[in-house]
Formats: sequence, C-alpha cells, structure tokens
Amino acid sequence: MIKNYELNVFLNPSLTNEELQKAITKIKNYILDGKGIIINESEPEKRKLPYKVKKFNDAYYILIKFSYDTQIIANLRDKIKLTDGVIRSMISVAFEMKATVKNEESEVGAEVKVEQESEG
Repeated sequence: MIKNYELNVFLNPSLTNEELQKAITKIKNYILDGKGIIINESEPEKRKLPYKVKKFNDAYYILIKFSYDTQIIANLRDKIKLTDGVIRSMISVAFEMKATVKNEESEVGAEVKVEQESEG
C-alpha cells in the first residue's frame, strides 16, 4: 500500500555546500530506489534548534514530501538515520487538511453565510 509521507531532516551545520547537496541527493536516492515518488522538497535552510541535538545548536533543515510503500518505510528510516551528516530525522504520514463547516455559529460558517447572501 502506498501512502504519502513527510520527511523532516536536520543536517550537520558544519557541512560544506557540496557535502550538504551530496547528503540530500543520497536521501532522495534512497526514496527513489525504493520505488518512491518525491512530491515536493524544500530548499535547505539553516535553523537555530530549540535545544542541543548531538552537541549542535543549529542545523540545516529540509522537508521532503513523498509517496512510499508502507511495508518498506522502516528500511528507509534506518538508511536515513545512518546517512553521514544527518543529526535528526523524522518520517510521518502526511494528511491533507480539509476545511469543514460544523455550524452557522462558527466563524467559518458566518463567512460562508455572508458570501451566500451577497451572491443571491
């Protein structure tokens, strides 16, 4: 079964630009080697961490959204954790948020009601 996932990765802040791109490419290749599909990825950005992680106060952060087989996601998680330069990573199931209107008293319900009155 294929599901959509989000991968959050924090990479060593002392990596050179070349080493950073190499680590990111390696992670993306792990996804593609497992017949995964990369949907979206963010550019790496340096962020200050809220607490020390493996003696680092900051790290490069990247978010990759992808589709992957649920039966082999644990193997991907293990490969990423063993990748040089990765100080922390987390894979979570991606859910799409849909706006719902529960009742007319809610703010969303009031906005919808106003729009309907102005259209009619």
